Amino acid sequence: MIQAIILDFDGTIIDSETPDYQAWQEIYRSFGLDLPLLDWARDIGRRSGDIPFNPYDDLSRKLGGQIDLDETRARHKERFRELMTDQKLRPGIREYLDSAQQLGLALAVASSASHGWLHENLANLGIKPLLASILCSSDVVNAKPDPELYIKTLLNLNLDVSEALVIEDSPNGIRAAKAAGLYCVATPNSLTRHLDLTHADLVVDNLEALPLEMLLDLASPLVPA
Repeated sequence: MIQAIILDFDGTIIDSETPDYQAWQEIYRSFGLDLPLLDWARDIGRRSGDIPFNPYDDLSRKLGGQIDLDETRARHKERFRELMTDQKLRPGIREYLDSAQQLGLALAVASSASHGWLHENLANLGIKPLLASILCSSDVVNAKPDPELYIKTLLNLNLDVSEALVIEDSPNGIRAAKAAGLYCVATPNSLTRHLDLTHADLVVDNLEALPLEMLLDLASPLVPA
């Protein structure tokens, strides 16, 4: 029986991934360049230090080193902050959190984000007190797509793989959940809906259309024993 819901953060609880990509797209275009989605999106869900694609290095290479890295970094930070201003919980997330509490299910977050970003945003969104476990990239040796974050979350919750399900948005997050042996629901955002999410057990475009109680009915017979 499912006793916990484990959620990814970036792209799942809030859509921070689309603003990040948009901010970089605008910077690339200001230099007359393009940033293809697939170049960017293959690393979504991974820890920043594990990402082989670095937009600063990429721009510097394409522009022959004619780039002010500090200025570019400041431009991205400012634009990303502007685009994030109106970001709220993604559709259906509040309802899932409320339903989980009503059903007596534990809630947890397992994210490749940094400690500062994750905890600050969870607090600002007002949902940090609801979480029985919060793990970020600095809490593990290997972040997603490695399963360590999910395995450690299960240990924190004192649960088996048959007692939890995961809600993710990206291929790397899905691979991590499945490698841990967990049932995984993908709820893609406007960016990750263009990626291959076929490794998820279920893809739900809008959580508002599938109440948590219905998801549990669908998932329970299929959760690994």
